[in-house]
Amino acid sequence: MRGAAPLRAWVAETAADMQAVARLRYEVYIEEQGKPYPSADHANRTWTDALDLANPSVILVAAGDLVVGTIRVNALDDPEVRAVYGPVFDLTGAGAPFAEDAVVCSRLAVAPRHRNGRARALLLQTIFEHGLAGGAKHCFAASAAPLLRLFRSYGFREYAGPVQDPVVGKLRRSVLKLHDLRHLEAVGSPFVPSAKRLLSIADAHEPCPTEHHRRLGRVLPEVNLLVRGGYANA
Repeated sequence: MRGAAPLRAWVAETAADMQAVARLRYEVYIEEQGKPYPSADHANRTWTDALDLANPSVILVAAGDLVVGTIRVNALDDPEVRAVYGPVFDLTGAGAPFAEDAVVCSRLAVAPRHRNGRARALLLQTIFEHGLAGGAKHCFAASAAPLLRLFRSYGFREYAGPVQDPVVGKLRRSVLKLHDLRHLEAVGSPFVPSAKRLLSIADAHEPCPTEHHRRLGRVLPEVNLLVRGGYANA
């Protein structure tokens, strides 16, 4: 769009950031899509849930001063997150895979007028870079059927049949292997340039202690622009 404000992405750090996220989620999920989430605050037109308090990384994209996109990442080694999403993704057993290096992305919301532009792409790009920098190797997503093509184009793969959500209905389960550069290249994923760059950075550093390596809020020095000053894209 000619004269459109440049887009900027960052990780939520303040109460004001989270308030903007809650408002956008309400506009998209509750007002537009009519989904009856019980935790929606209709008086204040906001929507949050318990996992917003479970040490997530919440990404925002703004056009100028207006927040137009958001997505959330939670680490699956958090007990609260695992209690909610373990059954959804069949990760409930003691020997379930990916517990220590996996995240789940959820609550993707983009304002209608920005859905065909760069906002959604920038959200996914930022979450990928943030996940790699934080040590994640697998990213799970449960999406409605219309979004599955989008996730596949970025490198997500269905690994199990659909699951029934009590509010949304049927959801398709997929996983992205963040380090699988061969697959990302095979599907023409937009993540390929970032994967090549960040994996080469990671190879050049000493291994981090396990807990440090897998927390999403901590990043390598070379990519800390994601949490300090934002990530800009016109």
